[in-house]
Amino acid sequence: MKKLIATLAIAAGAIASSQAQGFITFASGGQTIFTNSSPGGVTNGVMSATTGTPTYYFALFYSASATTVNGSAAAVMPTGGSAGNYVFNDGAWTFDNPSSTAGYLGPAYATNNLTAGRFTSAVTDPANSSQTLLPFTTAAQFVVLGWSANIGTTLAQVISWYNGGNPLTAGWIGESAVSGAITPSAGGVTPAQSLFGPAAPQLQRFSLGLVPTPEPSTMALAGLGGLSLLLFRRRK
Repeated sequence: MKKLIATLAIAAGAIASSQAQGFITFASGGQTIFTNSSPGGVTNGVMSATTGTPTYYFALFYSASATTVNGSAAAVMPTGGSAGNYVFNDGAWTFDNPSSTAGYLGPAYATNNLTAGRFTSAVTDPANSSQTLLPFTTAAQFVVLGWSANIGTTLAQVISWYNGGNPLTAGWIGESAVSGAITPSAGGVTPAQSLFGPAAPQLQRFSLGLVPTPEPSTMALAGLGGLSLLLFRRRK
């Protein structure tokens, strides 16, 4: 009987551990998010503030093991009009979408707020008003992806925009460097661990870069190339 009770207790502990949920503060705090005004230009602008509809969105990714994204731990932004290889194209990373967690409503994203250069969670856990729910309380690495709202309001729309090749809509996109190991708090009276801060392992400021639409001349050349190929195939 004692062995049975001990076995049940161990099993219950394992289940509780696997279902543990932690919290972090998903906000940039004093770490300003910059933008540029031209492809490859200097990122001396500051992400705008908003009093209504968000003009920028941010998504949080985590990994218990990965310390790089596609082989690099550095921050990524477009340079010279070309986009980087972002975290959504690396299977080692998971998009934190608490909206899919039973009994919890969000947030999946963060948005820019009343202070230029800052963002905060779009929806927060009602029991921890400034905190973001995670499905674990063990140490993990984090990456934040940001983009302008004209690209899309969801991660799926951003992926479609990026993986579709040359975009028909110009927009800003960028990604933080990979954080060091950060352990979410267990909630309650324990303050949530801040995701951003002035030094490692926390994330620091990063930039969003402009990806332009193709020049009309480039589009015209692409069209002529396609037409020539079609005529060549018909002649054969």
